[in-house]
Order: sequence, then structure tokens, then C-alpha cells
Amino acid sequence: MMVSMEDTKKLTELRKEIDIIDKEILMLLNKRAKLALGARLAKGGADVYRPEREEQVLKQVMSRNKGPLSDEAVKTMFQTIIYVCRAIQEVKIKKGS
Repeated sequence: MMVSMEDTKKLTELRKEIDIIDKEILMLLNKRAKLALGARLAKGGADVYRPEREEQVLKQVMSRNKGPLSDEAVKTMFQTIIYVCRAIQEVKIKKGS
């Protein structure tokens, strides 16, 4: 199958847009991690894992999901984000202790 110059140009534009979004996602993930750490510190280093809060966050993001990602995909991504932020909280608190 032959790819036209127009298709190549469109693909390049799409990739540039994806790169911009990836940069924004990375910035927002780092901002979220800093806020999660701040929340832990604001609680005086209290327990990081609160299943009811995690469930609340997951329900909230899935209710806002308009697709094309499935709710299950969104849930999995946010579970991973929450897990990583929780791990960062643990490491930072232990280093700071």
C-alpha cells in the first residue's frame, strides 16, 4: 500500500499533537504527585492508603469518561496513577523521617 504525501503530512501533524498532549499529561501527573505528597504531609504523615477515597476517585473519573476509552481502561489507568502516587508518598515520608 502506498502512502501519499498528504497522508504522511497528516500523520506528522497527528504525531505532533500527540506529543503535545503527552507533554501536558506528564506535567499534570507530576503536579498530581506533588499534591498527593502535600496531602500526606498535611495529614501529619498519616496512613497513605484510604480505600474509600480511592473508590471515590475511581467512580468520579469513570462517571466523567466520554470515551473512546472504556470505563475499565480509565479505571486501570487511574488505579496505576493512584498506586504510583501512594508509593511516592511512602518513599518521600521515609526519606524525610
